[in-house]
Amino acid sequence: MKEQVVCGMLLGLNAVQDIRKREILVTPTIAAAAAGVFWNLFGQHLAAAYVLCEMIPGGVLLLSAWLTEGQIGFGDGILVLACAAWTGFPDVLYIVTAGLFFASAGAGVIFILRYVLFSEKRKKIRKAGRNARPSSISVPFAPFLFAAFVGLQLIRR
Repeated sequence: MKEQVVCGMLLGLNAVQDIRKREILVTPTIAAAAAGVFWNLFGQHLAAAYVLCEMIPGGVLLLSAWLTEGQIGFGDGILVLACAAWTGFPDVLYIVTAGLFFASAGAGVIFILRYVLFSEKRKKIRKAGRNARPSSISVPFAPFLFAAFVGLQLIRR
């Protein structure tokens, strides 16, 4: 039970920070990840190989962040690593999968709204004789991870 509380608090705090400033609280998240690893190794007496296998989804996200040169946030990978340290592989796999689904749906809605709104603005700018360039869309990922975590907790009840 305490594992879910720690993960929920971590995701909730980072979701708020990600919405407000588009960044993850890196130092507390790394500290929480380290505490989760130590809890699993010494408190739960799990094998180190098992704990490392729990971290695979976060490692994949960090690798993706590195390969895309930061288009996917490194903080999101660190956040998933911390969640994996506290919840385990099956739960973090669900959280990441559902979070990616929610994020893609949210990004689709944002894209459609911005495209529709931007196309009207672009028409006005063209009438004035200036060029219009589309803006990039940045979607925070931590709120969608938090929504997926809350969904998992509701399903379990």
